[in-house]
Amino acid sequence: MREIIRPDNSREVVVVASPMRAAVALILSQIEALDGESIALTPEMLKGLSAKDFNNICSAIEGLDQALTAVGRSAERGRDDQGGADA
Repeated sequence: MREIIRPDNSREVVVVASPMRAAVALILSQIEALDGESIALTPEMLKGLSAKDFNNICSAIEGLDQALTAVGRSAERGRDDQGGADA
């Protein structure tokens, strides 16, 4: 949140959103291990990445999210809500 002062000297608090901050928060919340080693990532670690590496990580996370969504849809299609066998 940030307070802004308008030309008429009135003040307003606004929410400032940043796609980069959102991406960093998403990465930090989703990566639990690197090369099988449990690790707590920090924003500073991500700052050291090249733009290409950062985008590769974002793309990989997006791909995994899409795959999980597809698996969930497939599982729902195969269920018989009447309590019988799979449809």
